[in-house]
Amino acid sequence: MKKTKKSTKKVSKKPVKKAVKKPVKKVVKKAVKNVVSKKTVKKVPAKLVKAVKKKDQAPAHVTRIYQICDDMKATDIVVLDMQGTSSFTDYVIIASSSNTRQVVSIADKISMDLKREFGKYAIGVEGKVGGQWVLIDYGDVVCHLFLEETREFYRLEKLWHDAKTLKL
Repeated sequence: MKKTKKSTKKVSKKPVKKAVKKPVKKVVKKAVKNVVSKKTVKKVPAKLVKAVKKKDQAPAHVTRIYQICDDMKATDIVVLDMQGTSSFTDYVIIASSSNTRQVVSIADKISMDLKREFGKYAIGVEGKVGGQWVLIDYGDVVCHLFLEETREFYRLEKLWHDAKTLKL
């Protein structure tokens, strides 16, 4: 049988340094900077920034959603200020269109432009396959794009009748 040698190295009795934890705020800021780089986000037009400064106006990204719907020929566009009325969102945008392809193309345009101009990604998108009712959820803004007949059936404006309607 072979004899095993015992190690003769001395173990230091110095206290082991614990890993220094960075404050959570710094880590979050770095993560946000990595997700939204200067290359991917365009500058926001000055006229949209001015809208944020006014007291009863919606934020710039809400105004941009309204503009996209208007540019792409959506009808009956309504912006509801849900602050104080609802706990799940601050603004609801409701718009109609005459055919399903137009509803889906408006939803695609909103998603692409908000990602490019503001660095905002949708939390959820529902109904793009059917195209009768597309819902885009950004957390602080929920956008409902309806086919005209579907909007008449559900009447979401009546559901939130106590919310303030913004004129954009």
